[in-house]
Amino acid sequence: MCFLTFSDAYGVLKHYHLLTKVPKNVVDFLRKGCLREALETPRALNNCHNYIIGDNRLALEAMVCKAKEIGLSPHIVNAQQKGNTTEVALNKATELLNNRYAEHNVLLIGGETTVKMPAFAGKGGRNQHYAAVSMVAMEKYLGEWVVASVGTDGSDFLPDVAGAIVDQNSIDIARAKGIDVNYYLERFDSHTLLERIGNSLIITGDTGTNVGDIMIYLTA
Repeated sequence: MCFLTFSDAYGVLKHYHLLTKVPKNVVDFLRKGCLREALETPRALNNCHNYIIGDNRLALEAMVCKAKEIGLSPHIVNAQQKGNTTEVALNKATELLNNRYAEHNVLLIGGETTVKMPAFAGKGGRNQHYAAVSMVAMEKYLGEWVVASVGTDGSDFLPDVAGAIVDQNSIDIARAKGIDVNYYLERFDSHTLLERIGNSLIITGDTGTNVGDIMIYLTA
């Protein structure tokens, strides 16, 4: 591991002619450090210890235990899910439509996807978008289903919304209300879409913790 010193930092600013472009108090502090009038950053803190007491997989494993307790058959697909939000939601729906997880009726996914938005996007977050995309992608699934996508901290970009939940009836409700679902999906305006459908937004408030997102699939 490489550690930078005051002299290293000052040297970088000087080399790239940035000494007059950063705040004066920063330059003054670096100069004090070079003169040993300020202490270098400690390389180790012997009185500080960090422990991981909870992570995404631990949360998913707790959900597995609860699912089994109530007679369901759960499966953790991935506890480190990444990738484009739309693509991940579409891929998981395709896997379900192809009966990839036929022996399970609860699928659990954890991690954080990434939304690639257009220049002019609407309201929402990656979990709301994931649920909205899944609502369309799961339409041809033969049987009942529920998909929920939630931020464990209780905030899905919008501070008062944790995520969203949809099922096999959501798309029918949208059409019955005359809602053009694709219009909202193309504009990444999932919050407005789900709000108009009703009974779709998940509101938890600040949970006081954060172990990433959790996507849940229930099928029957």
